[in-house]
Amino acid sequence: MPALLRGPSTAAPKRGAQRAERRAVRGILAGTFAVVALLVAIGWMSLSNLRSMDLAQRRLVEQGSAQLIEISQIATSFQRLRVASRDLLAENSEAETSLFVGEIAALSADVRATTAAFGARADLAPEVRAAHQRVAAVLHTYFLQLDKIESLGRTGHEREAGKFLHSAEYNAVIQEVITAIDDLKVRQVRWILQTEEQNRALAEASLLRVATAASLAVLGTLLGGFRFLRVTRQTERARYLLQESEKRFRLISTATSDVLWDWDLLTDNVWWNENFQRLFGYSAGEVRHDIQAWSARIHPDDAHRVEHDIAHVIATVSSSWAAEYRFRRHDGTYASIFDRGEVLRDDSGSAIRMVGVMMDITERKQAETELLAAKTTAEAANRAKSEFLANMSHEIRTPMNGIIGMTELLLDMDMTSDQVECLAMVKSSADSLLTVINDILDFSKIEAGKLEFEAIEFDLRDALDDAMRTMGWRADQKGIELACFVPPEVPQSLIGDPSRLRQVVLNLVGNAIKFTEQGEIVVRCEIENDAEGHSQPQDITLHFQVTDSGIGIAREQQELVFSAFTQADNSMTRKYGGTGLGLTISARLVEMMGGRIWVESEPGKGSTFHFTARAGIASARPRASACPVNLVDLPVLVVDDNATNRRILHDTLSQWHMRPTEVASGLGALALLAGSSAAQGFPLILVDAQMPEMDGFTLIQRIKQMRELDHSTIMMLSSAGMRGDAARCRELGVSAYLTKPIKQKELLSAILTVLGKREGRQSLTTRHSLRERSRPLRILLAEDNVVNQKVATRLLARQGHAVIVALNGEEAVALAAREPFDLVLMDIQMPVMDGFEATKAIRRAEKATGKHVPIVALTAHAMKGDEERCLAAGMDRYLSKPVQAKELHAAIAALTTPAKMPFAAKPETPVKPQAKQKRSSPKPAQPASRAEPVLDHAALDRSLDGDAELLKELVAIFQADSPQHLARISAAIVAADATALRDSAHALKGAVSNFYCGAAAEAALRLERMGRDGAFTASEAQAAFSALRGELARLLAELESTVQQPTNGRGDLFAADERGPR
Repeated sequence: MPALLRGPSTAAPKRGAQRAERRAVRGILAGTFAVVALLVAIGWMSLSNLRSMDLAQRRLVEQGSAQLIEISQIATSFQRLRVASRDLLAENSEAETSLFVGEIAALSADVRATTAAFGARADLAPEVRAAHQRVAAVLHTYFLQLDKIESLGRTGHEREAGKFLHSAEYNAVIQEVITAIDDLKVRQVRWILQTEEQNRALAEASLLRVATAASLAVLGTLLGGFRFLRVTRQTERARYLLQESEKRFRLISTATSDVLWDWDLLTDNVWWNENFQRLFGYSAGEVRHDIQAWSARIHPDDAHRVEHDIAHVIATVSSSWAAEYRFRRHDGTYASIFDRGEVLRDDSGSAIRMVGVMMDITERKQAETELLAAKTTAEAANRAKSEFLANMSHEIRTPMNGIIGMTELLLDMDMTSDQVECLAMVKSSADSLLTVINDILDFSKIEAGKLEFEAIEFDLRDALDDAMRTMGWRADQKGIELACFVPPEVPQSLIGDPSRLRQVVLNLVGNAIKFTEQGEIVVRCEIENDAEGHSQPQDITLHFQVTDSGIGIAREQQELVFSAFTQADNSMTRKYGGTGLGLTISARLVEMMGGRIWVESEPGKGSTFHFTARAGIASARPRASACPVNLVDLPVLVVDDNATNRRILHDTLSQWHMRPTEVASGLGALALLAGSSAAQGFPLILVDAQMPEMDGFTLIQRIKQMRELDHSTIMMLSSAGMRGDAARCRELGVSAYLTKPIKQKELLSAILTVLGKREGRQSLTTRHSLRERSRPLRILLAEDNVVNQKVATRLLARQGHAVIVALNGEEAVALAAREPFDLVLMDIQMPVMDGFEATKAIRRAEKATGKHVPIVALTAHAMKGDEERCLAAGMDRYLSKPVQAKELHAAIAALTTPAKMPFAAKPETPVKPQAKQKRSSPKPAQPASRAEPVLDHAALDRSLDGDAELLKELVAIFQADSPQHLARISAAIVAADATALRDSAHALKGAVSNFYCGAAAEAALRLERMGRDGAFTASEAQAAFSALRGELARLLAELESTVQQPTNGRGDLFAADERGPR
């Protein structure tokens, strides 16, 4: 055993004590009883101390050995666990992955059990227990991250698991675990060494007491001398115990795989255990036990750093030192070492000794190098893939565009209905595929770094307004308010890439429209306070917000929405479609514009997507140019039921130094204008067209009746421009008609135009200013079919009529009792309450008022006796579906002539429907091989009054609804539910009849009759259902082809000289 770890020699004191003992025995044989008793007491006390020391020494050796072995087990188990977790990500097969997952679980349990067992020991020193608690804490953190890696590996996210495995956060935790285990080892060894020194001190004190007792015995009696001899034998026993303790310590030092070392700073002598020879291949005695021999074997690149760190620790008050360096083996190779030591100081604070542990981490370093190389290879492969896809963009898009273009050309040719159906499916599939390819190629282009940004001057408000106009029609189709506001402090002219900015806004707004069924979508842009301290004063950070009132996103799913090919819920892809790349591409674009993107949302309460972007300021915001009329302090009345629109108009008008006053309803506006002073104070009135209770047209009528408002200029703002609105505005004396979302420039130009005119005002020209002759009516439409609603609403709106829709008879009765109407269009077969019962209820209510509202029946039955039943129920007219535009207008004109208004008496002669046998125009002669026409184009043209846009909308609605109709019919057949079969077949028949498709309508009618009669077999119903599905497939293909055909230039959908029956 090295001399550094042994105490001073006890051989000389022992020999002197023996001689003194013999002289005392010869000189004092007649000692007194008191001396004998004193010596006996001293002897017994010394013996007890030695026995206690013996037991304590045994316990120390056993305890220290066991504890160091357990610490080594913890370190070994943790190293195996790290290797297993690394190998998990290297496996590709499901079986191997499962095997490694099991192994990781077993190793994790082993580490936990070993750590817990060590912590449960009651014999731990306080400093060792504190070090163990730190090991347990950092292991807990490691297991949390290991669980995350294991979960990602199990679920197929190996790439994300690999990235996390190489992250700084994960490696920092591993380093903390290793450091904590090393610290535990060092503290255990230090505690053993310190306890050893304490035992030596106790042994020396015991020896001193024995020598004193022996001296007294020599000076006493012979009995005392004999007692001293016995004490001497106990001293020999104590020496033997010390030797055994040293042997056990050597056993403990070899039990661990690490090198334990002890450096005497006063002599520069160094001791290390036998593991030094095992790890580094040196033989015993080959390396001198001094600090120079150790430092000479450190790699030259690391030597200066290590020596400097040690010198710094010794010179300062630091108590610990740790370093990684390379240490030369006997064969000349270098091992990677993690070395950690503790400094021991004397009472004056001077460093006198260092003890520590050297650990071989060569395998860990090699594993880290291999993982880094694998990561580099994977990233290079991913970049190569992305670059390939980005470079293939043109090669992929070109043939796809060729397929679509040639398919469209083929659809224009003369083909059979089956050929048209097949080609229509090809085009639809190609369009969907091209959308997916475009998303993937854009994403790959971004990943490959091929996407370039422009830095050009652009108008921010124009860019946002263009994006809003692009999405306006989609929002209008769903009845959603779409608004955009940019406060005046945001510069007008910026430097950046407007196309990429529009792309992000379009993605976010399109996403909001997709997941919003009602309410509003608002886009805001403002300047964000720049806390990063950008040095260039001509750069600003813009903060954009897209807020919707849609379905919302759960908090745990918000992190997924910006991940590639992912939606918040996989069911969303099935319901709403999409590749899941839109938000990912937006996030990358925002990042490339120097910003960030995030979302705030609650399920059921809507979402707000935020993103920021850096942009340059092109020039100072220009001042408003001189106006033909003075707008400063001009009072303006704004009437709009939507709070967001009111706020935007208020802020917009205020920035032009006007004085806006906002009102949320028509009734509120009338109340405000009732005072003469208030009425004379609004030279300009902005009115929203669609408002509950009282719409904008009714409000304007009421305003025009107030003579004190003759001087006021009225402008109409509409979210959903309808045909006939412009004509109604002209009749009411409205000066301008604008559709939302409205550009600020357009609004300012319109205000300046209408206020700058000196003579008679006329409404501004809009795309909705169509021919209008009839007096606008307020019509109640009771109809449950969406397609029928769309047809009737559009046909009536083109004549300037205001239409209120009721989904069933019960709603129609309630609306008729609450609001006045000029006419009611009543469907016969509706849920909750049919048309007959609804008419009877309305007529009963009219008996108390003496009024009579004309009611026109709309029915798809067209059977004998239907007309008589309708008239008997109190209806005034009877029209069969599908309703022809001329028939509908003629019936309304007959019932609402000025002589009969406001409420006409029941006429004597009803308007009868056209004969059902001859719905289509005569067919021209054609070869026998040509298939029968799928639908009657001429009749369809007359029915829609040549409105091609309406036909496209009806086809889109029918394409979306027909699968649901078929599903309900199929379910009724399976359940043998006659009532459900009758109702569902009737609903589909009504939708099909709008397109004048006799074959499909007849197929649906057969199923309806089966349900009405209640007697049908499953085989009969299935055969009729199969025939219906075939006819619907032909009809859908024909409609898809029809809506793609250009009009003949006169607004007609079809013309005999342009296309024959298909």
